[in-house]
Amino acid sequence: MQINIAIASDRNMEVGLHVTLYTALQFLDPDAFVNIHLFSKDFSSQAIERIHQTLSPYRDRYHLQTYDVATLDLGSGKGLHYNKMPYVILLAANLVEAEKLLFLDADLIIRTDLSKLFAYPLEDKIIGAVFESYVSNTWNKEYGLLKQIGLPDDAPYFNSGVVLFDAKRWKQEQMSLRCFKIIDEYGKLLHNTDQTVLNAAVGGEFLLLPHKYNRPFYPGGYGITDDSDCICHLVGSPKPWDLFGEVLHNSYPAFYRYLKETALQNYKSYLTPSIPRLQRTFALSRSYYSLVKWQVKQRFFTNSALDKRAN
Repeated sequence: MQINIAIASDRNMEVGLHVTLYTALQFLDPDAFVNIHLFSKDFSSQAIERIHQTLSPYRDRYHLQTYDVATLDLGSGKGLHYNKMPYVILLAANLVEAEKLLFLDADLIIRTDLSKLFAYPLEDKIIGAVFESYVSNTWNKEYGLLKQIGLPDDAPYFNSGVVLFDAKRWKQEQMSLRCFKIIDEYGKLLHNTDQTVLNAAVGGEFLLLPHKYNRPFYPGGYGITDDSDCICHLVGSPKPWDLFGEVLHNSYPAFYRYLKETALQNYKSYLTPSIPRLQRTFALSRSYYSLVKWQVKQRFFTNSALDKRAN
């Protein structure tokens, strides 16, 4: 069986990319072959070679094709933190020569067989994704936009970290064009960028995939355990590889278990400063503040509870 996956990454996501791809191959059915379509930004030939080093245990089970994001027209939107990389998902199914395509974010730990997910019949739907909420429960800014576009409160809303595309129909129905028209018209209202655009474009009409194929793990939430048979999505920020993620992210132990098997096994966030990394840290300053505040609060209440028990 051959499967096609697409994934996008810039240098700030490179560490997460390695873990995502390594675990995708590690947990894959041994009889399956993967065509990896990598949309990269600012990746040198050495960075591509590191990916091959990471995947060397599976060298006969994958093919890597690269696409330079700098050559793509990602529209007029501002993107996420003024980074347009998230918009790649809106074009991938248009650019890849395949009838079916599985798009993955680069912040996943894949602890389940992707060939089973890829085999899901999409029936009459253009995409399949995991339910996140109803439109009525989306963020205020996104809710207003979705209502303007015409989605009802009870329309389902999905997370775009894992999306299965009927690429043939996506092309036929010019869905990429529809997505970028939404960005042109509503770009100033967008916060959750690609995710809300995709939801608006399909209008709640998508195949509901099992929850195990996109299970969220937050920086300050429950950590990933050894029995997590799922696609673990490291949602929110900071990520385990962001500055001081080693001590701040509750799922770092699980992340490091796979990181140490990759070509970036010696990576430490505090030993690899760069201007893009520092810019990302600054952009995430509110997230850092919220996470540290939450963890201090949790430790305070934990210690207070222990003190009461001791007395």
